[in-house]
This record gives sequence, structure tokens and C-alpha cells, in this order.
Amino acid sequence: MTWRCLSTGTEEASLLDSEKFRQYARDCVRMAEKMKAEDRQTLLKIAEAWEMRAREVEKTEKRSN
Repeated sequence: MTWRCLSTGTEEASLLDSEKFRQYARDCVRMAEKMKAEDRQTLLKIAEAWEMRAREVEKTEKRSN
């Protein structure tokens, strides 16, 4: 296992945050594929929220540069 020490606010930390959020979204989509319709819709909404959060992090980083 590789450990990294990143200060918050760095470009690398923001990139990792956006990628982490996108991974959460992918996990939700993957789980949704195995769920009943009503549960699937909830997980897909959560995935959409994670993707929106990833885009917010990227926008914030671009504005601060």
C-alpha cells in the first residue's frame, strides 16, 4: 500500500478528490445494476450527486489558479 501526504488545497489533492468522487459514482452505478428498480433509481441519483461534486471540485480548483 502506498501512503501519500497531501496538503489540502493543492492541485493534486483536488484532482484526487474529484477522482475519488467519480469512483464513488461508479460504485453506485455498479451496485444499481443489481438492485430492484426503486433502489436502482436512488443509487443512480446518488451517483449523479457524486459526479456533480467532482465537477464542483474541479471548478473550484480552476478558479483558484
